[in-house]
Amino acid sequence: MYIKDRKIRFIFKDFFSSLKYTQYFCEHFDLCGGCIFQNMEYESQLELKKLMLKRCLKKYELDISLNNFFPADETKFYRNRMDYAVSEQDGQNIVIGLREYGKWWRTVDIRVCWIFSDKVPVILDYVREFLKNTGLRGYDPVSGKGDVRYIVLREGKNSGKFLVAIVASHEKFPFADFCDNFPIRNSSFAFAVSSSRANLSTGEVLEFRGETFSEKICGFEFLIPTFSFFQTNTHMAEKLVLKISEYINSLDKLEVMADLYSGVGLFSIIFAKKFDRVYGIEVDFDAVYFAEQNSILNAVKNTIFVSGRVEDNIRKISTDIILVDPPRSGLGRSVCKGILDMKRLKKLIYVSCNAESFSRDMKLLREKFDVEGLYAFDFFPHTKHFEILCFMSRK
Repeated sequence: MYIKDRKIRFIFKDFFSSLKYTQYFCEHFDLCGGCIFQNMEYESQLELKKLMLKRCLKKYELDISLNNFFPADETKFYRNRMDYAVSEQDGQNIVIGLREYGKWWRTVDIRVCWIFSDKVPVILDYVREFLKNTGLRGYDPVSGKGDVRYIVLREGKNSGKFLVAIVASHEKFPFADFCDNFPIRNSSFAFAVSSSRANLSTGEVLEFRGETFSEKICGFEFLIPTFSFFQTNTHMAEKLVLKISEYINSLDKLEVMADLYSGVGLFSIIFAKKFDRVYGIEVDFDAVYFAEQNSILNAVKNTIFVSGRVEDNIRKISTDIILVDPPRSGLGRSVCKGILDMKRLKKLIYVSCNAESFSRDMKLLREKFDVEGLYAFDFFPHTKHFEILCFMSRK
Protein backbone atom coordinates (compact mmCIF):
# COMPACT_ATOMS: atom_id res chain seq x y z
CA MET A 1 0.00 0.00 0.00
CA TYR A 2 1.12 3.60 -0.62
CA ILE A 3 0.01 7.28 -0.61
CA LYS A 4 -0.60 8.60 -4.13
CA ASP A 5 0.32 12.22 -3.40
CA ARG A 6 4.08 12.43 -3.95
CA LYS A 7 4.57 15.57 -1.87
CA ILE A 8 2.71 14.14 1.13
CA ARG A 9 4.53 10.84 0.67
CA PHE A 10 7.88 12.63 0.93
CA ILE A 11 7.05 15.04 3.77
CA PHE A 12 5.43 12.44 6.05
CA LYS A 13 7.54 9.40 5.15
CA ASP A 14 8.48 8.83 8.81
CA PHE A 15 4.81 8.59 9.75
CA PHE A 16 3.85 5.89 7.23
CA SER A 17 4.57 2.95 9.51
CA SER A 18 1.77 4.03 11.86
CA LEU A 19 -0.85 4.36 9.11
CA LYS A 20 -3.39 1.60 8.63
CA TYR A 21 -4.20 0.78 5.05
CA THR A 22 -7.25 -0.92 3.58
CA GLN A 23 -8.51 -2.13 0.23
CA TYR A 24 -9.92 0.78 -1.77
CA PHE A 25 -13.56 0.41 -2.80
CA CYS A 26 -13.64 2.41 -6.05
CA GLU A 27 -12.74 0.74 -9.32
CA HIS A 28 -11.20 4.01 -10.58
CA PHE A 29 -8.83 4.59 -7.64
CA ASP A 30 -5.59 3.62 -9.40
CA LEU A 31 -5.92 6.39 -12.00
CA CYS A 32 -8.45 8.92 -10.69
CA GLY A 33 -7.21 12.08 -8.99
CA GLY A 34 -10.31 12.37 -6.81
CA CYS A 35 -10.02 10.21 -3.66
CA ILE A 36 -6.29 9.78 -3.15
CA PHE A 37 -6.61 8.71 0.53
CA GLN A 38 -9.16 6.00 -0.17
CA ASN A 39 -6.71 3.17 0.51
CA MET A 40 -6.26 4.35 4.12
CA GLU A 41 -8.52 3.44 7.01
CA TYR A 42 -10.59 6.46 7.95
CA GLU A 43 -8.92 7.02 11.33
CA SER A 44 -5.54 7.11 9.59
CA GLN A 45 -6.88 9.70 7.15
CA LEU A 46 -7.82 11.93 10.07
CA GLU A 47 -4.45 11.47 11.77
CA LEU A 48 -2.61 12.39 8.59
CA LYS A 49 -4.75 15.50 8.13
CA LYS A 50 -3.98 16.57 11.70
CA LEU A 51 -0.29 16.24 10.91
CA MET A 52 -0.74 18.29 7.74
CA LEU A 53 -2.32 21.12 9.73
CA LYS A 54 0.31 20.98 12.48
CA ARG A 55 3.10 21.08 9.89
CA CYS A 56 1.67 24.25 8.28
CA LEU A 57 1.31 25.95 11.65
CA LYS A 58 4.87 25.03 12.57
CA LYS A 59 6.17 26.30 9.21
CA TYR A 60 4.91 29.78 10.13
CA GLU A 61 6.11 29.47 13.75
CA LEU A 62 2.58 29.36 15.17
CA ASP A 63 2.18 27.66 18.53
CA ILE A 64 -1.56 26.93 18.32
CA SER A 65 -3.18 23.79 19.70
CA LEU A 66 -5.96 22.04 17.82
CA ASN A 67 -9.03 21.77 20.08
CA ASN A 68 -10.85 19.14 18.05
CA PHE A 69 -10.95 17.51 14.63
CA PHE A 70 -14.55 16.61 13.82
CA PRO A 71 -14.91 13.48 11.65
CA ALA A 72 -17.34 13.37 8.75
CA ASP A 73 -20.93 12.30 9.24
CA GLU A 74 -20.76 10.34 5.98
CA THR A 75 -17.69 9.11 4.12
CA LYS A 76 -19.56 8.26 0.92
CA PHE A 77 -22.00 10.28 -1.20
CA TYR A 78 -21.33 13.41 0.86
CA ARG A 79 -20.65 16.09 -1.78
CA ASN A 80 -23.46 18.25 -3.11
CA ARG A 81 -21.56 19.28 -6.25
CA MET A 82 -19.21 17.62 -8.73
CA ASP A 83 -17.70 18.93 -11.96
CA TYR A 84 -16.99 16.18 -14.49
CA ALA A 85 -14.74 16.83 -17.50
CA VAL A 86 -16.01 15.76 -20.92
CA SER A 87 -12.98 14.91 -23.04
CA GLU A 88 -11.76 13.43 -26.30
CA GLN A 89 -8.70 11.20 -26.00
CA ASP A 90 -7.17 7.94 -27.22
CA GLY A 91 -9.49 7.82 -30.20
CA GLN A 92 -12.61 8.09 -28.03
CA ASN A 93 -14.89 11.04 -28.79
CA ILE A 94 -16.59 10.96 -25.37
CA VAL A 95 -14.74 10.37 -22.09
CA ILE A 96 -16.47 11.68 -18.94
CA GLY A 97 -15.03 11.83 -15.45
CA LEU A 98 -12.32 13.35 -13.26
CA ARG A 99 -8.77 14.24 -14.19
CA GLU A 100 -6.19 11.50 -13.98
CA TYR A 101 -3.94 11.96 -10.96
CA GLY A 102 -1.00 14.18 -11.88
CA LYS A 103 -2.18 14.66 -15.48
CA TRP A 104 -4.43 17.69 -16.03
CA TRP A 105 -4.77 16.90 -19.73
CA ARG A 106 -6.17 13.37 -19.26
CA THR A 107 -9.60 12.28 -18.00
CA VAL A 108 -10.53 9.01 -16.27
CA ASP A 109 -13.72 7.64 -17.80
CA ILE A 110 -15.67 6.91 -14.63
CA ARG A 111 -18.78 4.79 -14.09
CA VAL A 112 -19.34 5.49 -10.39
CA CYS A 113 -18.44 8.33 -8.02
CA TRP A 114 -18.58 7.35 -4.36
CA ILE A 115 -18.09 10.85 -2.98
CA PHE A 116 -21.00 12.47 -4.83
CA SER A 117 -24.17 10.51 -5.62
CA ASP A 118 -25.53 7.06 -6.37
CA LYS A 119 -27.23 8.66 -9.42
CA VAL A 120 -23.91 9.16 -11.25
CA PRO A 121 -23.93 5.87 -13.26
CA VAL A 122 -27.35 6.59 -14.75
CA ILE A 123 -26.56 10.25 -15.46
CA LEU A 124 -23.16 9.77 -17.08
CA ASP A 125 -24.38 6.84 -19.19
CA TYR A 126 -27.22 9.06 -20.43
CA VAL A 127 -24.83 11.90 -21.28
CA ARG A 128 -22.44 9.56 -23.12
CA GLU A 129 -25.25 8.08 -25.19
CA PHE A 130 -26.81 11.48 -25.90
CA LEU A 131 -23.55 13.01 -27.10
CA LYS A 132 -22.76 9.94 -29.18
CA ASN A 133 -26.16 10.06 -30.89
CA THR A 134 -25.90 13.79 -31.62
CA GLY A 135 -22.35 13.54 -32.97
CA LEU A 136 -20.94 15.98 -30.42
CA ARG A 137 -17.38 15.49 -29.21
CA GLY A 138 -15.63 15.96 -25.92
CA TYR A 139 -13.15 18.79 -25.43
CA ASP A 140 -9.39 18.36 -25.76
CA PRO A 141 -7.73 20.83 -23.32
CA VAL A 142 -4.42 20.55 -25.16
CA SER A 143 -5.63 21.43 -28.66
CA GLY A 144 -8.56 23.54 -27.50
CA LYS A 145 -10.88 21.69 -29.87
CA GLY A 146 -14.16 19.96 -29.10
CA ASP A 147 -17.82 20.66 -28.36
CA VAL A 148 -18.69 19.82 -24.73
CA ARG A 149 -16.27 20.69 -21.93
CA TYR A 150 -17.91 19.88 -18.58
CA ILE A 151 -21.04 18.55 -16.96
CA VAL A 152 -21.62 20.14 -13.55
CA LEU A 153 -23.99 18.36 -11.16
CA ARG A 154 -25.55 19.62 -7.93
CA GLU A 155 -27.58 17.47 -5.55
CA GLY A 156 -29.39 19.00 -2.59
CA LYS A 157 -28.76 16.55 0.24
CA ASN A 158 -31.45 18.26 2.35
CA SER A 159 -33.60 19.90 -0.34
CA GLY A 160 -33.79 16.87 -2.65
CA LYS A 161 -33.27 19.09 -5.70
CA PHE A 162 -30.99 18.26 -8.63
CA LEU A 163 -29.24 20.53 -11.15
CA VAL A 164 -27.46 19.57 -14.37
CA ALA A 165 -25.31 22.14 -16.14
CA ILE A 166 -23.69 21.61 -19.53
CA VAL A 167 -20.63 23.73 -20.37
CA ALA A 168 -19.94 23.77 -24.12
CA SER A 169 -17.54 25.54 -26.47
CA HIS A 170 -20.31 26.93 -28.68
CA GLU A 171 -24.06 27.47 -28.80
CA LYS A 172 -24.89 24.51 -31.06
CA PHE A 173 -26.21 22.11 -28.45
CA PRO A 174 -29.70 20.45 -28.53
CA PHE A 175 -30.57 21.64 -25.03
CA ALA A 176 -34.33 20.97 -25.21
CA ASP A 177 -33.82 17.37 -26.33
CA PHE A 178 -31.26 16.83 -23.58
CA CYS A 179 -33.66 18.06 -20.92
CA ASP A 180 -36.73 16.23 -22.22
CA ASN A 181 -35.13 12.80 -22.02
CA PHE A 182 -33.04 13.20 -18.85
CA PRO A 183 -33.51 10.16 -16.57
CA ILE A 184 -33.72 11.95 -13.18
CA ARG A 185 -37.13 13.52 -12.64
CA ASN A 186 -37.67 16.99 -11.14
CA SER A 187 -34.24 18.14 -12.29
CA SER A 188 -33.29 21.66 -13.34
CA PHE A 189 -30.99 22.36 -16.27
CA ALA A 190 -28.53 25.03 -17.38
CA PHE A 191 -26.66 25.43 -20.65
CA ALA A 192 -23.52 27.56 -20.61
CA VAL A 193 -20.87 28.46 -23.18
CA SER A 194 -17.18 29.15 -22.61
CA SER A 195 -14.73 30.09 -25.35
CA SER A 196 -11.82 30.45 -22.92
CA ARG A 197 -8.75 28.24 -23.24
CA ALA A 198 -8.62 28.13 -19.43
CA ASN A 199 -9.63 24.73 -18.09
CA LEU A 200 -12.58 25.97 -16.00
CA SER A 201 -15.97 24.35 -15.43
CA THR A 202 -17.97 27.54 -15.83
CA GLY A 203 -19.37 29.73 -18.58
CA GLU A 204 -22.05 32.21 -19.56
CA VAL A 205 -25.48 30.67 -18.92
CA LEU A 206 -27.57 31.03 -22.09
CA GLU A 207 -30.51 28.79 -21.24
CA PHE A 208 -32.12 27.55 -18.04
CA ARG A 209 -35.03 25.22 -17.44
CA GLY A 210 -36.76 24.33 -14.18
CA GLU A 211 -36.67 25.71 -10.65
CA THR A 212 -33.67 27.56 -9.26
CA PHE A 213 -31.49 25.08 -7.42
CA SER A 214 -31.50 25.39 -3.64
CA GLU A 215 -30.11 23.65 -0.58
CA LYS A 216 -31.14 23.81 3.07
CA ILE A 217 -28.74 24.39 5.95
CA CYS A 218 -29.95 24.36 9.58
CA GLY A 219 -33.52 25.11 8.54
CA PHE A 220 -32.60 27.99 6.19
CA GLU A 221 -33.05 27.64 2.43
CA PHE A 222 -30.48 29.05 0.00
CA LEU A 223 -31.01 29.64 -3.69
CA ILE A 224 -27.71 29.01 -5.51
CA PRO A 225 -26.65 30.24 -8.97
CA THR A 226 -25.45 27.57 -11.37
CA PHE A 227 -21.71 28.09 -10.88
CA SER A 228 -21.45 30.07 -7.63
CA PHE A 229 -19.67 28.71 -4.57
CA PHE A 230 -21.59 26.97 -1.81
CA GLN A 231 -20.25 24.77 0.98
CA THR A 232 -19.75 21.41 -0.72
CA ASN A 233 -20.60 19.10 2.20
CA THR A 234 -24.11 19.97 3.38
CA HIS A 235 -24.18 17.99 6.61
CA MET A 236 -20.70 18.99 7.73
CA ALA A 237 -21.55 22.62 6.90
CA GLU A 238 -24.36 22.30 9.44
CA LYS A 239 -21.85 21.10 12.04
CA LEU A 240 -19.65 24.08 11.22
CA VAL A 241 -22.57 26.49 11.55
CA LEU A 242 -23.55 25.04 14.91
CA LYS A 243 -20.00 25.44 16.23
CA ILE A 244 -19.89 29.08 15.11
CA SER A 245 -23.32 29.68 16.59
CA GLU A 246 -22.15 28.25 19.90
CA TYR A 247 -19.25 30.72 19.91
CA ILE A 248 -21.37 33.76 18.95
CA ASN A 249 -23.94 32.91 21.62
CA SER A 250 -21.18 32.96 24.25
CA LEU A 251 -20.22 36.55 23.43
CA ASP A 252 -21.51 39.75 24.95
CA LYS A 253 -23.88 41.69 22.71
CA LEU A 254 -22.23 42.89 19.49
CA GLU A 255 -24.07 45.21 17.14
CA VAL A 256 -22.50 44.73 13.72
CA MET A 257 -21.08 41.72 11.89
CA ALA A 258 -19.21 41.68 8.56
CA ASP A 259 -19.18 38.53 6.45
CA LEU A 260 -16.26 38.68 4.02
CA TYR A 261 -16.45 36.46 0.91
CA SER A 262 -20.13 36.08 1.76
CA GLY A 263 -21.24 34.07 -1.29
CA VAL A 264 -25.00 33.55 -1.39
CA GLY A 265 -25.32 34.69 2.22
CA LEU A 266 -24.96 31.43 4.13
CA PHE A 267 -23.34 32.85 7.28
CA SER A 268 -24.83 36.36 6.97
CA ILE A 269 -28.39 35.10 6.93
CA ILE A 270 -28.06 32.34 9.51
CA PHE A 271 -26.41 34.64 12.08
CA ALA A 272 -28.33 37.83 11.21
CA LYS A 273 -30.69 37.53 14.20
CA LYS A 274 -27.69 37.80 16.55
CA PHE A 275 -26.83 41.35 15.35
CA ASP A 276 -28.44 44.68 14.51
CA ARG A 277 -26.80 44.72 11.07
CA VAL A 278 -24.80 42.29 8.95
CA TYR A 279 -22.68 43.35 5.98
CA GLY A 280 -21.68 40.86 3.31
CA ILE A 281 -18.94 41.52 0.74
CA GLU A 282 -18.67 39.25 -2.30
CA VAL A 283 -16.99 39.65 -5.71
CA ASP A 284 -19.39 37.27 -7.53
CA PHE A 285 -22.22 39.52 -8.74
CA ASP A 286 -24.64 36.61 -9.23
CA ALA A 287 -23.99 35.39 -5.69
CA VAL A 288 -24.70 38.89 -4.30
CA TYR A 289 -28.03 39.03 -6.13
CA PHE A 290 -28.97 35.60 -4.79
CA ALA A 291 -27.85 36.58 -1.28
CA GLU A 292 -30.36 39.42 -1.40
CA GLN A 293 -33.05 37.03 -2.62
CA ASN A 294 -32.11 34.54 0.11
CA SER A 295 -32.57 37.23 2.75
CA ILE A 296 -36.10 37.79 1.48
CA LEU A 297 -36.76 34.06 1.24
CA ASN A 298 -35.70 33.56 4.88
CA ALA A 299 -37.45 36.71 6.17
CA VAL A 300 -34.15 38.35 7.17
CA LYS A 301 -34.25 42.16 6.97
CA ASN A 302 -30.97 43.38 8.48
CA THR A 303 -28.45 42.22 5.87
CA ILE A 304 -26.64 44.50 3.42
CA PHE A 305 -24.66 42.89 0.60
CA VAL A 306 -21.92 44.67 -1.35
CA SER A 307 -20.69 43.52 -4.75
CA GLY A 308 -16.94 43.91 -5.11
CA ARG A 309 -13.54 42.74 -4.01
CA VAL A 310 -12.99 42.45 -0.28
CA GLU A 311 -9.67 44.34 -0.45
CA ASP A 312 -11.45 47.28 -2.13
CA ASN A 313 -14.27 47.48 0.43
CA ILE A 314 -12.95 46.35 3.80
CA ARG A 315 -11.95 49.85 4.90
CA LYS A 316 -15.42 51.20 4.13
CA ILE A 317 -17.13 49.28 6.94
CA SER A 318 -17.12 49.54 10.73
CA THR A 319 -17.89 46.34 12.56
CA ASP A 320 -17.58 44.55 15.91
CA ILE A 321 -16.98 41.06 14.54
CA ILE A 322 -15.78 39.71 11.20
CA LEU A 323 -16.33 36.25 9.72
CA VAL A 324 -14.11 35.37 6.76
CA ASP A 325 -14.41 32.38 4.45
CA PRO A 326 -11.93 33.13 1.63
CA PRO A 327 -11.06 30.98 -1.39
CA ARG A 328 -8.09 28.60 -1.21
CA SER A 329 -5.69 31.48 -1.81
CA GLY A 330 -6.63 32.93 1.59
CA LEU A 331 -6.93 36.55 2.68
CA GLY A 332 -3.56 37.86 1.58
CA ARG A 333 -1.54 40.72 3.02
CA SER A 334 -3.90 43.53 1.92
CA VAL A 335 -7.02 42.08 3.57
CA CYS A 336 -5.09 41.06 6.69
CA LYS A 337 -3.80 44.62 7.03
CA GLY A 338 -7.31 45.97 6.56
CA ILE A 339 -8.53 43.74 9.40
CA LEU A 340 -5.65 44.74 11.68
CA ASP A 341 -6.36 48.44 11.08
CA MET A 342 -10.03 48.22 12.13
CA LYS A 343 -10.17 49.98 15.51
CA ARG A 344 -13.70 48.86 16.40
CA LEU A 345 -13.17 45.18 15.61
CA LYS A 346 -13.24 42.92 18.67
CA LYS A 347 -13.68 39.37 17.32
CA LEU A 348 -12.58 37.48 14.22
CA ILE A 349 -13.83 34.12 12.92
CA TYR A 350 -11.72 32.52 10.19
CA VAL A 351 -13.10 29.64 8.08
CA SER A 352 -10.55 28.12 5.70
CA CYS A 353 -10.20 25.20 3.31
CA ASN A 354 -6.42 25.56 2.95
CA ALA A 355 -4.07 24.99 5.89
CA GLU A 356 -1.15 26.65 4.07
CA SER A 357 -2.82 29.99 3.30
CA PHE A 358 -4.60 29.94 6.66
CA SER A 359 -1.30 29.59 8.52
CA ARG A 360 0.32 32.31 6.39
CA ASP A 361 -2.52 34.72 7.20
CA MET A 362 -2.48 33.78 10.88
CA LYS A 363 1.17 34.79 11.06
CA LEU A 364 0.05 38.34 10.24
CA LEU A 365 -3.19 38.37 12.24
CA ARG A 366 -1.51 37.19 15.45
CA GLU A 367 0.07 40.65 15.69
CA LYS A 368 -3.17 41.97 17.19
CA PHE A 369 -5.33 38.90 17.78
CA ASP A 370 -5.18 35.99 20.20
CA VAL A 371 -6.54 32.57 19.29
CA GLU A 372 -9.50 31.45 21.41
CA GLY A 373 -10.08 28.13 19.65
CA LEU A 374 -8.91 26.12 16.65
CA TYR A 375 -11.01 23.35 15.11
CA ALA A 376 -10.96 21.22 11.98
CA PHE A 377 -13.80 19.48 10.17
CA ASP A 378 -13.44 16.63 7.71
CA PHE A 379 -15.58 17.98 4.88
CA PHE A 380 -13.76 15.81 2.33
CA PRO A 381 -13.22 12.16 3.33
CA HIS A 382 -10.78 10.13 1.19
CA THR A 383 -9.08 13.33 -0.03
CA LYS A 384 -6.27 15.44 1.45
CA HIS A 385 -8.59 18.41 2.04
CA PHE A 386 -10.39 19.55 5.20
CA GLU A 387 -11.99 22.66 6.67
CA ILE A 388 -10.53 24.85 9.45
CA LEU A 389 -12.34 27.08 11.94
CA CYS A 390 -10.54 29.56 14.17
CA PHE A 391 -11.95 31.96 16.77
CA MET A 392 -9.88 35.05 17.59
CA SER A 393 -10.14 38.01 19.95
CA ARG A 394 -8.34 41.34 19.82
CA LYS A 395 -5.49 41.59 22.29
